[in-house]
Amino acid sequence: MVFSGYFSYSEVRAMTWDQVEEANAALDMHEEALAAERARIAEEMQQRPPRLPAVKVKR
Repeated sequence: MVFSGYFSYSEVRAMTWDQVEEANAALDMHEEALAAERARIAEEMQQRPPRLPAVKVKR
């Protein structure tokens, strides 16, 4: 099962216990991937200069 969002109450009620566990595992993996992406972006932001230098444009 691929995580594709949250399930409605009626969908969860129709699931078997194995399907619920599989959906929870998929959600956990999805959340871990999001956390890893956030960490990567935060690290990338730390490496950038705080501001780009000002550039004067001649007209």
